[in-house]
This record gives sequence, C-alpha cells and structure tokens, in this order.
Amino acid sequence: MKYIFAVDLDGTLLNDEAKLNKKTIDFIRSLDKDEYKFVLTTGRPYLGMIQFYKELELDTFVICNSGTSVLKPNSDFKPINHNIEKSLFLAFYNKSLDLLESAIFTDNDDCYIYNKLYNNEFFKHIQEGANVIDGDYNKTIKDGPSGGLFILKNGCHEKFMENAKEFSDKIGVRCWGNFYGCDYYEFYQMGFNKSTSLYDLLNLYDAKLEQLVCFGDSINDIEMLTMNHNGVCMINGNEDVKKYASHITKYDNNHDGVVEYIKELIKAN
Repeated sequence: MKYIFAVDLDGTLLNDEAKLNKKTIDFIRSLDKDEYKFVLTTGRPYLGMIQFYKELELDTFVICNSGTSVLKPNSDFKPINHNIEKSLFLAFYNKSLDLLESAIFTDNDDCYIYNKLYNNEFFKHIQEGANVIDGDYNKTIKDGPSGGLFILKNGCHEKFMENAKEFSDKIGVRCWGNFYGCDYYEFYQMGFNKSTSLYDLLNLYDAKLEQLVCFGDSINDIEMLTMNHNGVCMINGNEDVKKYASHITKYDNNHDGVVEYIKELIKAN
C-alpha cells in the first residue's frame, strides 16, 4: 500500500451543494484499492456519510463524528466508539436545556432528536435509513452519544459556554456557525478527534504515518492536518486552518480539489 487518503466531506470532498462531482466519483472508483485506501473522515455521523461511501463504492474503514467513531460498513468489524458517559451527558444536557431550541445525535441507525419540530439545518444529512426517536433525552436515550449537536436559542451563547466550563474536562464543544438565527454547537468526548482515530486506522492497516495524506478545510480538521507533513487544506478552507497545513490545493471543493491534488501526487511518485 502506498497511501491512505483521509478525506473530510463538507467543504472538502463535497461541493457547495453537499454533493459529489462526477469527476470525483469516477476517479475515486478507479483508484487501485490495494495501493490506495480512501477513507472518509468526517464530522458527520454514520447516517450522514453512508450515502457517499456507497456512491464511491468504497470498502474501507470510515471515521465519523469528528473522530469519535471508527467503523467498517458491511463487515463484522466491531466499531470503535468513544462515547460520553450517559449520566455525564445528561447532566450537561439538563444544565443547558432551557437554552436549547433542539439537539441531535445518532447511534448506528437510531437518530435521537430533542424538539424535532425545530428547523434543524443538519437533519437533512441523516434522514436516510434513520429510525428517528423524538423527545426529551432523559426519557429516550439508551447510552451516552459519541458526539452530536446542540442548537441554541438566539442570544444564549455566553450562558451556554459558561455551563460548558463545568464539563470541559470530559466534554468538548465547538461552534459550527449560526443558522436560522441559532448557534450550532458540536459536542464530543474530550480528548478524541480525527487524528486519534487515524492512529487507530494506521494500526488497522499496519501502515506508517508517512503513508497518510489528510485533506480538510475546517477547525475539526486541524489535528489531522498536523499529524505529519502531508496535511492538505482546501484553498476554500478556513484561513486560520490553512496555517496548520503543509499544503494547499490548487482547486476548491467545487472543482475537484482533492482529486486534482491526488492525481499530481500519484504522478510525482
């Protein structure tokens, strides 16, 4: 095996319409699967990325929830999940319940939503095949999640961040932006990110760190972009994130930037 390509989805492999370009699909399908492993490495949950895994005809592992889950679809591989302890998560959730418009996370085929009636920008990513369970998490969840989203009521940012400090040794949070007047905050098991799962992946493939090439565009990609000297940020990526990358693509996510970079890398080697 020559390379493992660890590739983010939104803003990286997907275009601005959250779709795969035909050129990208055709190229990735044509890659020699013995020489090159193409691994989707995304902040999305499993249900939000599986459609692209199928479309690309992959047979590799996948990294979901910003690195807190490693899975291999259509196999007997036991997923590696780094879940937040249930009681701890519920304490965090209840502490900020009056600040929430909605919340969402997935566990395999189950999608747990607090206040499904809210216009959740990210719900569209996980509808395929999901068993939607709507209601108060105190009554609906079985286990603590490996990660998910809290959608805050307008103007509740400061109070939420104050609450989050109480749990900061175990639960991490980061803002994904403002949609429909609400701030969207990702929550995750502290200490785990895309790079920690990529080290698991290197062991699974018995590969060396220098064989890994990572592509990303956003703040949850920083750790993996700094794992070695092969970190590649998209030209359309966050300007602060570019500072952490060793390379920048020539083309953006709407013009097959990942594929064009890989083509040049393969040609050069």
